[in-house]
Amino acid sequence: DHITAEGNMATAVYAGSYDLNKISNTDIKANRLMVKGDNGTVLNSNSADISIGSFTSGQAMELTADGKNTFAFFFKEFTDPFYGTVPYLGKVSLTSDVNVNLKNGAIGFYYKGDNIVNTADFYSYLDSIVDTSGKNLTVNVDPNSYKIAIDNAKVNLSGLLNSANTSGINFTGADKSKIYRSKVIVDIDSNLDKNNSAGDKSYSNMEIGNSGIDISSGITVSGTEDGLAGIAQSFVHNDVKIESNNFGTITLNGDKSVGIYNKMGTSKNQGIIKVSGASGTGMDAATGQAENTGEINIGDHGTGIYGETLLKPAENPTGTSSVSINNSGKITASSGEKAVGIFINQNALAGTTGTASLDLLNGNIDVSASKNG
Repeated sequence: DHITAEGNMATAVYAGSYDLNKISNTDIKANRLMVKGDNGTVLNSNSADISIGSFTSGQAMELTADGKNTFAFFFKEFTDPFYGTVPYLGKVSLTSDVNVNLKNGAIGFYYKGDNIVNTADFYSYLDSIVDTSGKNLTVNVDPNSYKIAIDNAKVNLSGLLNSANTSGINFTGADKSKIYRSKVIVDIDSNLDKNNSAGDKSYSNMEIGNSGIDISSGITVSGTEDGLAGIAQSFVHNDVKIESNNFGTITLNGDKSVGIYNKMGTSKNQGIIKVSGASGTGMDAATGQAENTGEINIGDHGTGIYGETLLKPAENPTGTSSVSINNSGKITASSGEKAVGIFINQNALAGTTGTASLDLLNGNIDVSASKNG
């Protein structure tokens, strides 16, 4: 009455179809489906239909994904060099209520978009791959797990909130998502603090990698704790670099905080960045490009824009690195001492070549309010 798979990359149920006119149908009756281990899948469909329900009448099925990057539902189009691509993701249908338990870094669903221009519609996607047939699908997300992973799409933060559920699908627990190679739009006011309940935490709860992040005009991202970043993204040599932008307001009051950090990418501030804590930085470019056409305000021992050329050997197969800083906006220091408007550090490792460029473009830098600034 149960199916359990353990170990790295384990799969409990796989179904696939190689022809749109011959869609595979798999029927699973079990009280429990579980994968325990990292990088696995409980239900893995390549253009196939899978129905699931409890073996025991009147009882809900317990479906558990337990492990880092293990998916409860992983649906993709079947692709083969000989058969081509089947333009159908597949569907899971419920024959009983199903309780899904996501534990220790597991993920509920996988969504792959077409490009970073088209907005991901999570709930329409769920409607397309899940048929509850009047039953209930309850997804319980533990504090270390995620309800969805999204790849290669435009993601509006407001579209991922738990405020609405769909077609008998109910999410409980952590409201967290993983985003890869996408454009994330922060379109609701957000608080980054980890140790209080102030403000909305949806943005800080997202794990975002290899992506661009835009804070929309009129939106404020804020925090009071030390070491926070309003926007932070890193890329490696061969990644597609996606630009990050602040059109809104970033307000960080903790020490050693950064308004925008970007490694090997491009970041632009067209809004307002206020980093008032000690040793804060408005924009930090670890190679790549930083451009300020808005306003940056810093505090004690703060730096308006910092750029460096340092890369580790594994990050720099070409042996060359560069950073470009452009400022046509305003950088000011409000208090304290030893504030710096722009600091470029050509600190490339010995044996490598680092280059830097600085264009002030009629920008304004005023750190006179900072003693010895």
